[in-house]
Amino acid sequence: PLKAQLYVWFSALSLVTKHGGPRAKTGVWAAQLAACTVVRAAFQLVKMRVNEASVVHQNLGQVRAFVRTQGQQLALAAFLAILSNWISFCQQQLAFQWRLGLTRSLHDAYFRGTAYYEVAQGGKAAGAVMDADVRITEDVPKVVTSVAGLVVMLANGLLDMSIFTVFLSRSGRVGQLLGLTAQLYVAVVYVINNYYIPVDYAGITGPVSATMSKLQQDLNRAEQHACTIYALQGGQSEWQAVCRRLREAIRAKLAFFSGQHLNEAFMYFFTTSTFDRTPLFWCSFLYFTSGLLQMLVRQRAGAPRLLDYSASSPEVARGWGMVIRYHGSMVNIWLGAVTIAQAFQAVMLNYASIGRIQALFARLEAATARHPALLASPDSSLIQFDGVHVQTPTGVDLVRGLSFSVKWGESLLLTGHNGAGKSSIMRCLGGLWKVSSGSILTPSATSSGLRGVVYYLPQRPYNAVGTLAEQLCYPEPPPLALADEEELRRWLDYVDLGYLADRRGALTAETDWQQVLSLGEQQRLGILRLFYHRPRFAVLDECTSAVTGEIERRLYEVCALLQISCVTIAHRPALRKHHHQQLVLTGRPADSDGGFSLTPLGGAPAPFGTGCPAPPVHETIGEYLDRRQIRRQKRGEEAEALFSRRARLLGL
Repeated sequence: PLKAQLYVWFSALSLVTKHGGPRAKTGVWAAQLAACTVVRAAFQLVKMRVNEASVVHQNLGQVRAFVRTQGQQLALAAFLAILSNWISFCQQQLAFQWRLGLTRSLHDAYFRGTAYYEVAQGGKAAGAVMDADVRITEDVPKVVTSVAGLVVMLANGLLDMSIFTVFLSRSGRVGQLLGLTAQLYVAVVYVINNYYIPVDYAGITGPVSATMSKLQQDLNRAEQHACTIYALQGGQSEWQAVCRRLREAIRAKLAFFSGQHLNEAFMYFFTTSTFDRTPLFWCSFLYFTSGLLQMLVRQRAGAPRLLDYSASSPEVARGWGMVIRYHGSMVNIWLGAVTIAQAFQAVMLNYASIGRIQALFARLEAATARHPALLASPDSSLIQFDGVHVQTPTGVDLVRGLSFSVKWGESLLLTGHNGAGKSSIMRCLGGLWKVSSGSILTPSATSSGLRGVVYYLPQRPYNAVGTLAEQLCYPEPPPLALADEEELRRWLDYVDLGYLADRRGALTAETDWQQVLSLGEQQRLGILRLFYHRPRFAVLDECTSAVTGEIERRLYEVCALLQISCVTIAHRPALRKHHHQQLVLTGRPADSDGGFSLTPLGGAPAPFGTGCPAPPVHETIGEYLDRRQIRRQKRGEEAEALFSRRARLLGL
């Protein structure tokens, strides 16, 4: 319906004007577009008058004047071609500024806090956005390009209709009526076309965007896991899955073409291909030609002179000039109306993209809202859950009434079977998941994620593309001191990764370390990153599953020396000796205990007080490694002495 189309047009315009970049730059290009559009319309009038003069000179046999008008027509055509190219360039620049502003607005909202994580939570649940990358990189260009085209085509069409309607009004009331009838004809064809041959733009454009997004995601997933797929001989299965997605995309594209084909064919047939055969066209032509005949009759010019081009005839020349002038004006009015109709139809083809961007903005606004359940700890030295009800974004209960606290200097071991909710509790702590009841006291009650006072170390640490020093300091830029190879090697030796500094380009080249390092090396680099940032609390989520027992022991002992409290998610009971208390999740939230139990442990280091000075990192870790080396050397000597004693006893 036209009402819905008006809403789509208004939504598209408001979307780009609200987020469309700096108003100064967009205003400059919009002003140039407006000026060029007015100049183009004016020179269209000049071109029509020159064409009229050319016909007059031709009928009068004025060769020099006729040649001069032909040269003027060529010059005008060249100027209008350059002007049209500049208008196209200004249109592209305006679309670029809108795209820049719209993309920046989406990026600011997407990377604010944990929004980039929350927008996709819930999977297929209502409101979840699984293809934000596609919407930002593909839907935004489509929308801004169509809106820029709408603005230019509207300006050209409205200006042409206005100027040539005024120009045509000089021919009398019948000329005015013909001009208004041409506009009404296009409007009636457009309305009939949309009401009797309707197009479900949401139904034909939405599946195209959705299927192409899923196809791209499948291809990206196959690329990321190519090694594992090859090892499992899963190439055939992945090929079948991609082919299935491709067939879905092709069917959606065919439905898109067939859905709009009849509508566009009807519009093109009645407004373009057969317009010169409509009664309106011939009525206009005959009306202005009849004016020429009347003039000749009044001046007693015979019909033979009307058809005799061998002799000069000022009456015939002026008459045909008038026909070209007014009939050409009527045709230009019709072309302006057709341009406006085509502009509206072009915007409707991006109906789905407009809705997808609006849905992404709505989801981002909801994701960046403050979590009412997160409260700030007064002295940044306490993590506390009080009656928290933990649920997945899809509404599955994991834990009910969860209550525990971890003071700075204490440590907690969180255990339970897979799917019991161990990592989910940490997502609630970081503000990634909202809680339906209870409150969470955190050292920093913001939605900025588990970083700062609380640092999160997952099983597979994230490594950005960059230098080795940037991996150590991520997400902060590396200091100048780490540009020195010896200083970087000193840090890497803390987790036995000093050999990485010997790799070619490790200090200067941008490398995808996610693909270069093994899981064990990535975990050791993540542990080193924890030492470097040195937060008060560290959430360790299975972060030692691929390292040796020595590195695992080093992690907990160095954290105690650096005054870092550990909240560990693990399965192995061997880690109990490094913690003060253990939280066990049973995975049965319907039970009377809510699906959890809290048990105190012994044997962990004593909590450090709030007044303890922060020990220096290098000296602390260096002394620890020296002591460990002395202990290893001493144990080696004791073992060697024991073997020698046993050998002597056996020899006796």
